[in-house]
Parts: sequence; C-alpha cells; structure tokens
Amino acid sequence: MLINKRLNSKYVVNYMNEFLSDEKTSIDKNRFKLDIEDWLKNFVEVPNSSLNGWSPCPYAKEARVSNVIQYHYVKPDEYLVKVLESVNTFDASCKVVLIGTDPAGVKPSSIRDFKDEYKDILLDKDLWVLFDHPCVEENVNGVSFNNGKYVLALIQSLSKLNNAAKKLRKDGYYDSWDKKYFELLSHSRPDFPS
Repeated sequence: MLINKRLNSKYVVNYMNEFLSDEKTSIDKNRFKLDIEDWLKNFVEVPNSSLNGWSPCPYAKEARVSNVIQYHYVKPDEYLVKVLESVNTFDASCKVVLIGTDPAGVKPSSIRDFKDEYKDILLDKDLWVLFDHPCVEENVNGVSFNNGKYVLALIQSLSKLNNAAKKLRKDGYYDSWDKKYFELLSHSRPDFPS
C-alpha cells in the first residue's frame, strides 16, 4: 500500500523532521483521555445559546458513551506518523480515532502541509482528518471550538461525516454560523453539504 511505503521510507522521516519543533513532552496517557472526556462533557456536548441552542458537536456524546472513540497520546515527534498509521489501519467499527500531542511540538504549518500531501490517500480510503491546534482558533459566533490544550487529529469516515453534516444542515445546525467560516469549511472538505 502507498501509505506503508511512505511510512517506511526516508521521505517520511525527513518530512516529519521538517514539521516538528524541538520541544518534547511526556504526559500520562490516562490524563490525556480524562482531559479530552472532560472537554467533551463540559463543552463539546453542551448546548450553547450562541449556536442557537446546539452543542458544538451534536454527535459527540453518543460517540463517547458508546465507547467508539479510540484515544492515543503520542510524543510530538510521533504525531503525524501515528496519524498516517491510524489512517492505514482504520477500523470502521470505531467511529473516531483521536490522536493528541503537545502543541509545542507540532507547528500549525505542518498540519496544513500534511493535509495537502495526504488528501488523495484520505479520499481513496473514504476518511477525513479533522485537526485542532490551539494556535489556530476555530471560532463560530464567538464560541471557540478548540480544546485549547492539545493538538488533536480526529480520524473519521468521510461519507459518514458528510451524511451527518447533511442532516445537521437540514435541521438548522449551521444557520447561525458566519457565512465566510461556513464557506471555508464547505470548500475544505469534499462533498460537504453547502
């Protein structure tokens, strides 16, 4: 497979070294999962008046309580390689693979470059990676969607993600969103309901 060849090549090692800063961190992997679940329970799943009473992600609670999220915390120098490995081994029975690391170890530009470099592979596998970096704010109506503590990659089925977005679009979820931000989102993800 193409991803396997890239993972085992000098290209990936050199490519990764370009993207990563020198800082490293260690954190208890259980602490990471607890932090993310706390963020989900106390923000992502909570209805917000600035979003017309919608929670930032109406599907987050179901995924969390159904135990269909795989959590991985890795060192910054392993982050993008872990994302590629998870794309290569994605199991459809798991709805979300969530990979996190220290934000001091991954530059926002590395995420942009990664998305550009591997977009076709993701599309071929019907997958999408949603990235969250504390230095790149995702703001909708004054509500910052970022977790603020970690760099995250959420790997999901693209078709399932878009089907969920179509239902949310029909139900009015995106009605309160800034038009420019919505257009940016719809142009960045293939087949996003506009």
